[in-house]
Amino acid sequence: MPMSRRLMTIISAYTCLVLFVLQIAVVMGSWVASVLYPELAIRSMFVGESVRWFWSTLADNMSSTILVWLLLSGAMTELFVGGGLSKAIVSYKQTTDYERMALMVVAWELVAMFIVLFLLAFVPHAVLLSALGTITPNSYLDSFVIMLILGVCIMSLTYGMVTGRYTSFVDAYGAAASGVATTAPLVIVYLLAAELYCSVVWVFT
Repeated sequence: MPMSRRLMTIISAYTCLVLFVLQIAVVMGSWVASVLYPELAIRSMFVGESVRWFWSTLADNMSSTILVWLLLSGAMTELFVGGGLSKAIVSYKQTTDYERMALMVVAWELVAMFIVLFLLAFVPHAVLLSALGTITPNSYLDSFVIMLILGVCIMSLTYGMVTGRYTSFVDAYGAAASGVATTAPLVIVYLLAAELYCSVVWVFT
């Protein structure tokens, strides 16, 4: 296991331990506070209502747009680095003529993506505009992040295939899957953090 991945696993493991302890503290603390300070209207996690809430909303609490971003970011990073696009951008002067030709193709793809983004959001009756003709911040942000991630993936795939780093679709798919796998420690951290946040909101709301 590479040192950076090992370090991320260690940090994620201890972070998960802290989150788990905090979750137990919220459960126990809510019970103690509801008994000692009933006037505060704090929900106890041991009552039937809270137990039903916990198990019935567990999956919903953990699933969100951020989780999708996290998984896709892993694939994007692996394709961007493994395909050689990141190195070519950083060390442009050391690239070969063939690699520069691949960068030119990527540059045209980037221009095309900017045009598509402009047409989707900044022209009258654009798809991403609301019924009132304005941009809704939340929906636009969600759309923009996904388009950014997918755009980098497409450009990285193009560069990797043109330069021969990815000789087949299977190679590219394997790289993307490997990138998703690297996010596994962070996914577990996110799942525990999301449930902890929702539990705190439930207890004090």
